Amino acid sequence: MKWLRHVLFYIAAGLVLAAALAEIGMFIANVRTRRKAETLLFAIRQLRLGESTLSSTQKLRIDYGASINDNAAITGSAPEQLYTITLSNGSLSAASFAFPRLWRLGLKPWAVRVELRYREGKLVFLRYLVGTPVLTASGEPIELAAETSVRADRSLEQHRNYGVGYFMRPSSIATKASELHFGSVLTPEATQDERDAAFDFDLSCLSTLRGCQAPCEIMPSVWREAKRRNENKEISLPDELLENSRCSAH
Repeated sequence: MKWLRHVLFYIAAGLVLAAALAEIGMFIANVRTRRKAETLLFAIRQLRLGESTLSSTQKLRIDYGASINDNAAITGSAPEQLYTITLSNGSLSAASFAFPRLWRLGLKPWAVRVELRYREGKLVFLRYLVGTPVLTASGEPIELAAETSVRADRSLEQHRNYGVGYFMRPSSIATKASELHFGSVLTPEATQDERDAAFDFDLSCLSTLRGCQAPCEIMPSVWREAKRRNENKEISLPDELLENSRCSAH
């Protein structure tokens, strides 16, 4: 039976090697996708509402495989065209919320979504959003979404051109899970400093083994502004965010 033990040993070793190679392959693909998302972010930061047009952003949409939403809303007599760009690591996204235990092994799905809305050929709305699941202390998954949007909206109350905050809602991806939505809203009149802060995304955690765990990691500048406004009683942040140990350095 000695030969059988040798066979079983080599089979086990082969399985371990195959699993290791598969994880290395996923890690490399994850880094490449993250870098592409960073390049897309740089391009999105250059766009301006009312100035960027369908024709001037055509190459961007082609390069990143934008798809048009034929059901885009119609405002008044001017039809709107909505394009979306989605970047994700397909192999990781396939695991999705079905196998949360795999997240602890570095197999954690995430995606970047960009929305570009045009009216009469001019850009009137844009959004850059990062989404990834997080396991709470109880082991339950929660969908973390961090985004910045730019829109011609003057209803940002006290801070008319740069709003920050969060909200919770049921997840659209997983049943019995929640979505924590954190981020900022800009108007075209926002200052350059406000734009720089709102588009200060740090995507490095997306390609780490632990993944992104809190909004402060993804949007450090918006997080600092949100904390400042929370201290000034301008907005209210939940204790679970304020007490997150990962955010103490931000």
